[in-house]
Amino acid sequence: MSCLDNAINTAIPTTMLLDMMNLYRFSGKDSYYNSLFKKDLNAFRNVNIQEEVISFAQIMRLDLTIERLKLLAKKDIVPKNNSEKIVLNLKKLFKHIIYNINHIELLANDILSLTNMMFDGVTKVKFRVEKTVEKSIQNKKETVVNSKLDLVLIDMIKKFESMHKTKKYEVTLLITSFFIDFYNTKVFEENANYDVNEFASYIVLYIMLFKYEFDVFNYKSFFSKIYENMKSFHNAIGQSSFNWNNGFANVSVIHAFIIERLLECYDNLEDEKQKYSFVVDNKFSKTNDVELSILNFPGETFTKSEIQKMHPNVSSKTIERTLDRLQEEGKIESLGTGRSAKWMKKFILRSGFDYDVNQLFDDDDFLEKK
Repeated sequence: MSCLDNAINTAIPTTMLLDMMNLYRFSGKDSYYNSLFKKDLNAFRNVNIQEEVISFAQIMRLDLTIERLKLLAKKDIVPKNNSEKIVLNLKKLFKHIIYNINHIELLANDILSLTNMMFDGVTKVKFRVEKTVEKSIQNKKETVVNSKLDLVLIDMIKKFESMHKTKKYEVTLLITSFFIDFYNTKVFEENANYDVNEFASYIVLYIMLFKYEFDVFNYKSFFSKIYENMKSFHNAIGQSSFNWNNGFANVSVIHAFIIERLLECYDNLEDEKQKYSFVVDNKFSKTNDVELSILNFPGETFTKSEIQKMHPNVSSKTIERTLDRLQEEGKIESLGTGRSAKWMKKFILRSGFDYDVNQLFDDDDFLEKK
């Protein structure tokens, strides 16, 4: 646990301090983003789950084509092999994390359960047992003692939580320190086919960043940024792990790397905000115009085709949604079915109207909601 022990002595360069200030400026807007995207939160989450699954599967170097990966991430299909089982497991894992992040506890057994969820039906993950030799001073005998590494992990978690509660340490520095300690401790048994400890450490890093500070993971994929910079990521882990066994590791490189990836996520979210606002405003304008045309239509009755002629640039679905909404609000009433069916106004428009954003995503963007 050398990195956590050394956290108080870790120097942060001035250039990195500026990046961290910029990052916290973004994270300070999390409540604003959550409010803006509230009505479409599940859509954002479900699209993001697919991106995380695809990227993490690529990080795991699973032997699958990108086309097959996308299909597995999007649909629940029968897996053909262990690689496909893992992809479907990843979908369950990320859905669990993203929808339940506030209720996930960072306990040793919970980390074990999450790791087993990743490899369900493929391999069983267990805590590693470490053999140590204890010498008795009195009788000078040596005894071999078996120690499960869950005890080491429990101590590591307690130390992190204790340091975090003091509020004397910057949270991303603490998280990256824990990550490097967890990565190098290798608490799980080695597996011939999969580097269980490596992939578990990535998931733990993700959960900690999400749980303790950054809501951006609701909207933007973290592991797509990692995969795009995989070589740099491995180099940063290697440099930050140097001399770890001797207690002299320094997490500055991996810390800087993580800050950069988080900034990329927030930069992408800012772009999404601009696009989202434009789409909302555009849809608002169209439905506003359609509603005004309906409620100010000359005469008591009208047809959908008559409204369509008045708004040739508005899609049929938008007009249908507006008609359905106005009927639910009791402002109009359907007098029949089919294309030539008539609609009747139930009151005269005076002033103002209510608007609720309808779907901003295609049906394919939605997974089954929790």
